[in-house]
Amino acid sequence: TRPEQQAAHLCQLIEAEGGAAVRYPALVIKPRPDRAAVRAAIGPADRYDLIIFISANSVRFGADFLDHRHDVPIAAVGQPTAAALNAAGFRVSLMPAEGAGSEELLAMPQLAQMAGKRVLILRGSGGRELLSEVLTARGALVQYAEVYTREPARPTAELQADIELLWRQGGIRAYAATSVELLEALVG
Repeated sequence: TRPEQQAAHLCQLIEAEGGAAVRYPALVIKPRPDRAAVRAAIGPADRYDLIIFISANSVRFGADFLDHRHDVPIAAVGQPTAAALNAAGFRVSLMPAEGAGSEELLAMPQLAQMAGKRVLILRGSGGRELLSEVLTARGALVQYAEVYTREPARPTAELQADIELLWRQGGIRAYAATSVELLEALVG
């Protein structure tokens, strides 16, 4: 059910264990249509004390908002996000050693005292509020840049029929939805 461009790794892992992976993307990740307005709202990257990338998708659709500034402190929520930032030519200055969630990032001592710090969080539309809530409570001035959207996929009639047939014949033993949003899209 992962978005098409993100399914390969999970499918490879399933197949390496002897399974047969059936790709059925439930979501499509797209850049926000109003990117110019988002860019104008956040202003230059050097006005922030910390820029947090939530996901590899936030890097994919938001790294260009840094305007090639490689001197701004950047945080990555997890290793895949850090790898995407490194591939885009940016150095990650803050990332949890273990885990890949907002909770692990917030547990880092570097984020304990945030009074007066300006923080930009790059994420998808409608993401969790935890980072903003906690950093604001710690005194930070937080701004979001929602750089992509997640939309339910529209599978072709042929793929839909193939999946339904496999399901009825018992050819699908399990499905993987790595987020509530993916599960909701699949059920829809």
